[in-house]
Formats: sequence, structure tokens, C-alpha cells
Amino acid sequence: MKNTTYFLFFCFIGLFFATCKVPSFIEKKMVVFDTGFPVDFHSYGTWYDKKHKKEYIYFGSGADSARIRFFTLDGQRQSEIQDIPLLTNRGVEDVMDIGTIFVYDIDTVVVVDADDYTNQMLYLNKKGERIHKIDFDTAFGTDKERYRVLYCANNTPNKPFLYLSCFWNWRNPRDSSFIGEFENELEYDKVYYKQQYDVPSVCKFDVRTNSYTFTETKMIPNYFLPNGDTSLIFKANTLILGDMLESCYDHKLFIWLNESNKVLVLNPDNLRVEHTFEVGSNYVTVGAQPFPLSLRDKIKMRDEDFYEKGRICKVLYDKKRDLYYVVTRHKIPYEDFAFLTEASFSIHIYDAKLKKLSEQYFEGGKYDYRFIFLTSQGLFIAQNENNKDYDPTKCKFFLFEIKQ
Repeated sequence: MKNTTYFLFFCFIGLFFATCKVPSFIEKKMVVFDTGFPVDFHSYGTWYDKKHKKEYIYFGSGADSARIRFFTLDGQRQSEIQDIPLLTNRGVEDVMDIGTIFVYDIDTVVVVDADDYTNQMLYLNKKGERIHKIDFDTAFGTDKERYRVLYCANNTPNKPFLYLSCFWNWRNPRDSSFIGEFENELEYDKVYYKQQYDVPSVCKFDVRTNSYTFTETKMIPNYFLPNGDTSLIFKANTLILGDMLESCYDHKLFIWLNESNKVLVLNPDNLRVEHTFEVGSNYVTVGAQPFPLSLRDKIKMRDEDFYEKGRICKVLYDKKRDLYYVVTRHKIPYEDFAFLTEASFSIHIYDAKLKKLSEQYFEGGKYDYRFIFLTSQGLFIAQNENNKDYDPTKCKFFLFEIKQ
């Protein structure tokens, strides 16, 4: 009996350490995707063919030869899956700027128009034919004094829903014709940012019914201003955090600001905040401080703070291991801002309860922190565009094994 007890005890200890072992990313090889066209980093992703049980990577182009092209995970172009044309068959003929492209399935492709004023989303079939169009101004009943910039930062669809970061523009400061109604520009900007922060920031849109759900109002000041003090917007040293939240859907909905190291975790069904956590790094201070609006003319000062602080870029969910990976870009000198993509970065590993387990550093210049995605084979990180053998028509990714 005693030996049995010892045996069970050591089995439990072994199992505990096995399940708690922190994974690491081990570079294995480079995979080259010969797309034949330049790729926008909002227009690529993975698609799983349930019928044939195969995983593919797709790349989209918004250029004159706009199309979507499919590859295997080892970089082979697929002859059995034809390119999906975007400019023929009148698919996107009135799209001003092809933004994010999602492939829900081979016969359901979503294209979001990145143009601020056109404000539309299109559904295409595998022939590139338009099967549905959504005009967001009409769908939301937007009045004439506001428009939205709809930005999909995620490449992980949650069919049939899209999660949209909403920029509610009320008399944009760039339109100087409205400033005359206020005592001075500072008073005008205070009203503008209060309006911006008062309204919901994120929308969940059901493409089947054109119905939608918004997050709570005042999300930015409540969660990101010091102590949720919304009165700071009207004090002499008015603090602002920026116009637009960043967002990423992968198992959960994650919300953050460039000017903060805090991440909000929202329930993807009802958009309620379930959890918050702060991202700290061993290599850089993450997130700039709230900016005094009274110093709004000191643009360089704020830009320096942006480049010389770290920022949160993406959150990925590893379904196989039930882990989350948070990507943070490290600082770069302000005078080197043209080489921002060469910045070093980290991937922070969190468990299912969003408790941080570790942080792995990636050197600058070799990789591109903007292009990172997960597959069943491991983690793909793009080669930096400033490498001497860079070719915009060939997407080169380093494949990392996730070793645990």
C-alpha cells in the first residue's frame, strides 16, 4: 500500500511538471510563398478545408491584379484551388481601397473597404462575383455628422460574425470649418475627444441578419484613463489616449491602446469585459503615457514617446495547448522611425487564465513583427522586408516549432 501511495505521488508530480512546462519557439526552416504579387498584411490568413481536412494559407492582393491565392503550409501553390479574382465579374468594382480580406470558406470571401467614406463590406463567391453588399452607414443609421472607419485587425473569423473597431468621428479636428463655433482650438478638441470616448468603441456584426451589438459606452476613459477619471478630459491638463482602439479576435476578443500596456478581454458573445491584464516586458516599457491635450502641438514629443516605448501588436490563441501569445514591439529611436519594422519584439506566453508564464525575445532586423500567425505546424514569422534578398512578390516566413 505504501509503495502504491509513493508511486501515485510521483506520477502526480511528473504530470504536474509536464503540464506546467512552458513552451518555447524553436526556428526550424524558412518557407517561401511565391505569390507573384505584393501582399498587404491585412489580407492573409489560414483556412481549414473541412471537407478534405487540409489547412491552407491564403494571400490577397489589392493591386491591379487583385486576387486571392492559396498555398499549402510548406509553400506549395495549390492547383486544385483556383485563384479567386477580385476585379473581374464586377466583384469589387466600386471598392475604393481593398482593406482586410477574410476567407470564411472557399465560396465565401469577405472584403472590407478601407476607405473612410465608402464604408462598405462585400461578400464574394469563389468566382469573385458579388453575392452580398453591406453599407455600414445604412446598416447602423449613421447621421450626417459622423462616419466610421471600420478596421478589422484580426485574420481569425468567427463565422458569421465580424468584430469591428469603430472610430466614431464627430466633426473631425482636421475639418477646420467647425472650429469657429468654439472659443479656441483647445476647447474644440476637448469636446471632440469627449464625444469620441463617450460612444461604444467596438461592434460585433452579424452578417446574416445585419444586426449588431456594441460594447459599453465610455470604455476608453473607464478602463484606460487613470482610475477611470473621465473628468480629466475637461481639466486644464486634459489627458487623451488616442482616437482608436486596436482589436484582435482569437477565441476571445482582445482590446488595447497604443498608449497603454493594459489589455481588455471581452466575451465574444455579449462584448462584456471579462478580464483585464497588463503586459510587462523584461526588455522595454510597454505603452506610452496619456498625453496632455494642451501640448497637442508638440507632435514630435508624442511621436518620440510612441517609438521609444513598446507597444502591443497582436494576440494569438493556441488551441492545441490552450495558451495565449501576446506580441509586443520593442522601442526604436525616433530618428529611425522609417525602419520601424526592424524593431526587435517579444512573444509573451500566457496560460488559459491569462497568467503570464514567460517571454521570448526575437532579434531586430531579421523578422517582421507585423506578420505572425499560427498553424497546425507551428508559428510563422515573416522575414523582414529590409533584408538584402527581399522580393515583394515572394512572402518568406520562418517556421518555428512550438516545443513544450
